[in-house]
Amino acid sequence: SAPFVRTAFTGNLYILEQVGQGMSCLVYRTRDSSNREFALKKVPKSILANKAIYDGFVNQIRIMLDADHPHILRLYEVIEGEDFLGLVTDFCESGDLERYMQGYGEGLSEAEAFFWMAQIASGLKYMQGRKIIHRDLKLANVFLKGRTAIIGDFGLSAYGVSTASSVLGTTLFIAPEMLDEPKGGYTNKCDLWSAGVCFFYLLYGRVPFQ
Repeated sequence: SAPFVRTAFTGNLYILEQVGQGMSCLVYRTRDSSNREFALKKVPKSILANKAIYDGFVNQIRIMLDADHPHILRLYEVIEGEDFLGLVTDFCESGDLERYMQGYGEGLSEAEAFFWMAQIASGLKYMQGRKIIHRDLKLANVFLKGRTAIIGDFGLSAYGVSTASSVLGTTLFIAPEMLDEPKGGYTNKCDLWSAGVCFFYLLYGRVPFQ
C-alpha cells in the first residue's frame, strides 16, 4: 500500500461537474456536506502500476502535505475508491493563468504581469527553501482562486534533493541545463528559467522561443 497520509477532512464529497482532464487523471468540482467546494483529482489505479507514474503521484502528495503557503496548492486528504485514488485539494474556480491569457492576445500590462509574477515568485521562493524542484512550471500549472495565483501539479517534481538529472517538463518552458540528461545534473535554478518564460508570456502573450 502507498504511504498516504490522511489529513483532517470530514464529510462526504458530492461531485458537481468535471472541470479538467490530464494525461492520467480527471479533475472534478465537488462540494462537501458543509457546502464547501473542493477539487477532486482522480487517478485510475490501473495506471499507478507504472512505477514512474506511481512515484510521481506519491511525490506530489508528500510535497503538498508538507507545504503550507498561500501560493502552493493545498492538499486536504487522499481518498480511495474501488478503482481510483483521489486528491482532495483547494478548488481554483478561476481556472489557470494560461486560460486567463487567452483573453489577452498581446499580453498584459506591466503592472498586471508584475502582480501575477510576484505571487509566483513567492511560491517559488518557498519551494526552493523546501528543496522542491517543480520541473514543470508553466502558466497552465498556475491555478487561480479569484485573484490569487496558486502553483500546483507537482507530478514531475523532485523533492528533498539539491540536484536532479531526469529530463522532464514541457518543451517550451524547460531550462537548457535540463536537456540531454546532463551528467552533473541541475538544481532548482531550472525553475527560474521556467518562471522567466512565464513572465515573458504574461507580457507578450507568447513564449520567447519556439
